[in-house]
Amino acid sequence: MLAQTLALALAPRFECSVASLRGPAGVVDQAVWLHPDLVLLDLGLGPADGLDLIPGLLSSGAQVLLITGTTDEARLGAALALGASGWVIKSQPFERLVRAVETVMERRPLLGDAERTRLARLGSDRLDREREVRRRMGELTPREREVLSALSAGEAAGEIAHTLSISIGTVRSHIQSIREKLGVPNQLAAVAAAGLLTARGGAPAARRAQG
Repeated sequence: MLAQTLALALAPRFECSVASLRGPAGVVDQAVWLHPDLVLLDLGLGPADGLDLIPGLLSSGAQVLLITGTTDEARLGAALALGASGWVIKSQPFERLVRAVETVMERRPLLGDAERTRLARLGSDRLDREREVRRRMGELTPREREVLSALSAGEAAGEIAHTLSISIGTVRSHIQSIREKLGVPNQLAAVAAAGLLTARGGAPAARRAQG
């Protein structure tokens, strides 16, 4: 409904298309097919994360404007670091979204240089941390991943032992191995590291009218 309403609001100035999508996987393909000047993208796409789509959308030639509910500066900064033009918070008035689209389509900045630089640096640092955590997560065994997932769900060592039919001593050995592989000082930090990745985590497109 939002996409259709926005397309109607922009129609006097831009040629707009609402992509037919069944899931995040088709967003970049639709951008390649429609060849838009601008894609409006949410960050929360169910099991997927809009951040992961930004590079592919930019490579299709589109600019990316986020429509998001998050106010997490690190996530918004990560989007800027990846090349997004900016964002509009969903709770803001509809007119603010229309103005933001017009601003980006006119190649004018949504943020001042100093603020954009600050947020992009913050976002770049977060992306670096995520890459390192993902690399370290790749070193976990399947069983260690199960244990970490259970810890993240709030289960105690005894519960995990019962669920996985292993001894509590084995569970504790897995937790120690997880901590060492992730390079964190305690169990809570291991859960926080996993949460950094699971927190990561549709797209109407506008293109300039011809003639």
